[in-house]
Amino acid sequence: MKLERTPLKGTLFMKGEKNREAKADFPMGHVLRYRTAQNLCSASCPIQHIDIPGNTIKEPTGSWPEIRGLQSLNYSRDKWLNGHAIEVSTKAYCWGLPKSLQDKIGLTEPGVNPNIWLSGKPGRDALHMAIKTPARRALALIKKTEWSFLPVCSGGNHWVTVVLHKQKRLTDEKKDEWSHVAQMAILDPFREASRMRTIGDRMREWLEKAGAFTFGKDPVKVMWQPLQKDATSCGPRAYWNTKQLMDRLLEMHEAGVSYSNNFWRDLSGWFNEDFVRGEMIGRCAWDGVRQMDWNARVSIEKRTVDLHRPDSAAATAAEVIAATGGTGATAAAVAAIAAIAAVAATTAGVAATTAGVAAAAAAGAAA
Repeated sequence: MKLERTPLKGTLFMKGEKNREAKADFPMGHVLRYRTAQNLCSASCPIQHIDIPGNTIKEPTGSWPEIRGLQSLNYSRDKWLNGHAIEVSTKAYCWGLPKSLQDKIGLTEPGVNPNIWLSGKPGRDALHMAIKTPARRALALIKKTEWSFLPVCSGGNHWVTVVLHKQKRLTDEKKDEWSHVAQMAILDPFREASRMRTIGDRMREWLEKAGAFTFGKDPVKVMWQPLQKDATSCGPRAYWNTKQLMDRLLEMHEAGVSYSNNFWRDLSGWFNEDFVRGEMIGRCAWDGVRQMDWNARVSIEKRTVDLHRPDSAAATAAEVIAATGGTGATAAAVAAIAAIAAVAATTAGVAATTAGVAAAAAAGAAA
């Protein structure tokens, strides 16, 4: 297999003489060739990305996609996830459902100070402020749909899902809205009764006093779920649980059933965090490409320096792309992470860049 030597594009080299045929033990028996590409990542990303001087991405006709969730997922296999990762993943899954069913489902964070879910005085004070200055937009969104799946951040570091099934009622202003909560479930992966009770009580008081919601008699439903035994998988579990429940709504929808108590049956006892995180990465990346009007693509970026942990860094971006003048550097193999690549094309000497979300990375080699 002949390997071209185009160092400015970051082509992978094999050790030995220039442009000679070479073989290597690569997966599938292939020698992979790489080129650097421009990327877009979250401003909070600690990874030192490869920079290509003079190769800039043009502003899109619309706006750049929000990729904080993708960054949160890409950073680590086992770190705590931000709310955007959960919200975007669940919305992307919901978009695959029939439109008539999508219109019945609300997926959003409540939009209140997370201290509201704390026990004791801090929680009561936050609740008082949330009632005094209501989050009108968030409350209006909850009233728009029959079902609401609300990821709640308890204590600033633990995700709990609140499930609301509502019925329409005519308000004093003669508005027909989904503001009567008939059933409600609190899904805490730690299965802590006190936490679930606090969140349920605060959610009810907030909805009643800030949003003029009403509640049915004994609305709380108890749903079994597998116990979380670590400190960081609550985010993937929130997505996985919500996905299961949307699947149940699809089953009811296809059967022509408007509501069934069977919806509140136990959740699946199986949970594979690596698989779920991988699925969430795919959905967040797909959402970014969709927001770019498909002028982007999903690709792979080789990790280099973690600015938060420089002592454990693999290779610098400069080392990865330094392959000129007969010298080069070999980057240590590190974990690959999914990203969204920008695609660049040159026609008649004019660069036409299709803007993207994150990029394919390069590998260096020694000549």
